[in-house]
Amino acid sequence: MGLLMGIALMITGVAPAIGPTLGGTMIMHVDWRAIFWFLMPFLIFSLCAGSYAIRQSLPLSKPSFDLLGYFFLALSFICLIVGASLSSQGWTSPRVLLLMLGFIVFLMLFVMHSLHHDNPIIHPQIFAVRPFTASLITYVSTNFMTLGLGFLIPNFLQLTLHKSALTAGVIMMPGAVVALLFIPLSGKIYDQRGVKGNALAAVIFMMLAQLLFFFNVSHATLISCLIIYMIYALGQGFSMGTYMTHALAQIPEKESADGNAIFNTLLQLFGAIGTSIVSSVVATSQKGGITASNTAIGTAHGYLLLVALSVVAFICALITIHDDHAAKA
Repeated sequence: MGLLMGIALMITGVAPAIGPTLGGTMIMHVDWRAIFWFLMPFLIFSLCAGSYAIRQSLPLSKPSFDLLGYFFLALSFICLIVGASLSSQGWTSPRVLLLMLGFIVFLMLFVMHSLHHDNPIIHPQIFAVRPFTASLITYVSTNFMTLGLGFLIPNFLQLTLHKSALTAGVIMMPGAVVALLFIPLSGKIYDQRGVKGNALAAVIFMMLAQLLFFFNVSHATLISCLIIYMIYALGQGFSMGTYMTHALAQIPEKESADGNAIFNTLLQLFGAIGTSIVSSVVATSQKGGITASNTAIGTAHGYLLLVALSVVAFICALITIHDDHAAKA
């Protein structure tokens, strides 16, 4: 299961690194709007391939749709994403505070409604399974960090080191290759040896990379950024192939649909707010002007945020390992 999950997650894992390379190449030669046209053939192919290859394997049912729960959940996510997007105005600005309050209120309404609904969109009780929740936090934190670095590194290289968009994108490619190789490999290791080794390797490599990025800002070079990102990608590879597989194995099969929905939803959500929050941190330091020094300071603050997030991921990894050991004892 781990190997299959790792193969399935390869594209998700490496896309944030490949994207800047392709985007930088296109911006160098054509108008930036061409990026969206470039994606159209791939989207059409995906639609056709999915329509042909995906088959319904289980009997269909017709449960009632929880429209009110969907309404509460959608509003909470909208408030969070818009609030994060406006965070460059300052987290204490009235508009951002109001949106964050809206996020909390609508999320609480969703949880209370779901607890008393016969067929909610997502059963909140699933979060009471501690190994599932700990693995989920580590997984979405990895995606947050990956997309955050996907913004910080190219932005820093272009505005501080004055490199081209193409060069800034190419620097991400070796890391993408490392992640591409290790995501399925980590899934296979998980199948054979369990969660402990992968879980520790993932968070240690990611935390080490974030610390190196932070302390390297003042004397960063293309080579140092490339090497450190490869270290991070190694941890990302171990994480992506492990945590989702382990989390879904901790819940009953009848709740696997909820588990998959939670992972995929939060993957997209944290990816969206990750880029917004990290970019707002950099933008705060650039209020005096988009200069090389201001960008470097903002980038350092962004790395510090990711260091804190990697510490959270490390704690959750320890919880995951502890609970797995206790379950086997």
